[in-house]
Amino acid sequence: MSKRPWRCNLGRFGGRASIRKGASKYPRSSGREQLASMRKSAIGQVGDRCSIEFRVRYAECDAMGYLHHARYWEYFETARTELLRERGFRYRDLETKGIFFVVYKAACRYIHPVRYDDLVAVTVKVDRITHTRVDHSYEVTRDGERLCEASSTLACVGPDGRPRLMPEALWSGAG
Repeated sequence: MSKRPWRCNLGRFGGRASIRKGASKYPRSSGREQLASMRKSAIGQVGDRCSIEFRVRYAECDAMGYLHHARYWEYFETARTELLRERGFRYRDLETKGIFFVVYKAACRYIHPVRYDDLVAVTVKVDRITHTRVDHSYEVTRDGERLCEASSTLACVGPDGRPRLMPEALWSGAG
């Protein structure tokens, strides 16, 4: 087991990030406040969604002509970035302010293969949002047929990689 100077603990509702060594730097909020914060923020609210279409390129396929499994995550990231852009934020601008979102957890279920030259729609939906994390679900479809479903949890961290609360601007819309 490798030694880490810190470990992210997002808690039951993900409403608080803490550092295992020493006392927490973050204020504790009540469960009611956490549940309320999960409903709406400037960067999105539960149920927000964005769909984007992709034409599968030859270079993205494996030897069998199927979309390589790692490429799905690039599609998901593009859809997630567009969802954030629709809310008035650019990830690049957040990074320059020292706000980073790292993938804390990811899961994917490949139901049917996606092939070269297929036109697919990738839909991302916000499932949960708190002051420290955002949960998304994804769906890839072709002509209405579900081909893949996935989920991810992004945690907010600072430039040092340690968990942090999202700045107030992301909640008030002043960013």
